[in-house]
Amino acid sequence: LFLYLAYDAPHTPLQAPQDEIDRFKNIADPARRTYAAMVHHFDAQLARVLETIEAELMAALERWEALESRQA
Repeated sequence: LFLYLAYDAPHTPLQAPQDEIDRFKNIADPARRTYAAMVHHFDAQLARVLETIEAELMAALERWEALESRQA
């Protein structure tokens, strides 16, 4: 398994999906609100990557175990 993931830290221009920005209505400064939304969106996307890796590794382990049980 090889994964090259070139995510970068949030940077300008400050842009995020509107639904993510709306999560942070409690932040008065629009730039800080957008930055918070960018960080949150980044975290959510990274979580998706990690969940996929975990699922793929679990599937590979199950295939390995199935092969071992057939050989026994």
